[in-house]
Amino acid sequence: MNKLTQELIKDLLPEDWWTDMSGNAQKQYLSTHPKSPKAVDTQNPSGKKERGENVVKTKPYSRQQAQDETGEYFENDVAYEAMPNLAKDENDLTQKILDAPEEVLSDDDLRKLNNSDAGDVLDSENPMKHAKDKAIEYDKSWDYITKNIKSGEAQEAPISVRDKNGDMWLLAGNTRLMAQTGHGNKIPVKVIDYDGEIKQPTENIDEAPRVPRKKGQHRGSKSHSDLYTDENPKGTIKGLKFATVKDAKASVSKIKRSGRSHAHKIQAAVAMEQRAREMGKASQAAVYRKYINQMKKKTKKKNEMVGIYHRIHR
Repeated sequence: MNKLTQELIKDLLPEDWWTDMSGNAQKQYLSTHPKSPKAVDTQNPSGKKERGENVVKTKPYSRQQAQDETGEYFENDVAYEAMPNLAKDENDLTQKILDAPEEVLSDDDLRKLNNSDAGDVLDSENPMKHAKDKAIEYDKSWDYITKNIKSGEAQEAPISVRDKNGDMWLLAGNTRLMAQTGHGNKIPVKVIDYDGEIKQPTENIDEAPRVPRKKGQHRGSKSHSDLYTDENPKGTIKGLKFATVKDAKASVSKIKRSGRSHAHKIQAAVAMEQRAREMGKASQAAVYRKYINQMKKKTKKKNEMVGIYHRIHR
């Protein structure tokens, strides 16, 4: 058997043949087989390539548009808790948005970006499909988004915040960012500097059985948690239903888009699940339970990451 045949057979053998070789033997093999699949770019060992520099055009925000985006902070419990004192008031944040410079984020930056689906889109097997699925999940018009992208019309840049440690949080424009990413483009992102640290709070979820309110107990009493009593009307996610499976699915989508905190979303779903079970709507309850379990997995992962962070920095 000649040397060429031996090497061809080697390429067909299981992966063990490569890992069983010494470092010097691997180097020798690669020196004679530079085009082998075993050859690794030392600057990019993961093999994931940075997207090309297809940077799309952006257009400036009007003051009204910038002011409209301030709700993503002041009316969003998660963002407000994660970045306390980012701005004094709406006027202050409006000016910060208008003054923020634009940057083209690297693929690595996208993967680390908090509060965005762009990193998941980037790493998915089918970025376009993943972006479309997420847009539909968030009740966005994918056809409208795609039309704008294909037309080449300039869009307002998504808005992000960078803290003193370099961690980033997407404040507004997730749909724009993930859609452009799905199309293989890069859209510049506005970056607001934040002199604090972006916080990742842990969440406690209460799934205890609901306790009916007795006559004479005030609404906010800790002695009850009535299934059909709105304990905190101001924070209510309105329009949630469980009459049909379709209603339940639409309600879960509404909870996802509510802008409420992670724990608030779970509590809303738990209440609706328990109401559905109380009324014998098992299939509808299962829709809420599936969402609750998905959110609890995120909670566990978040708490693990917080624990790791504290162990490293204590």
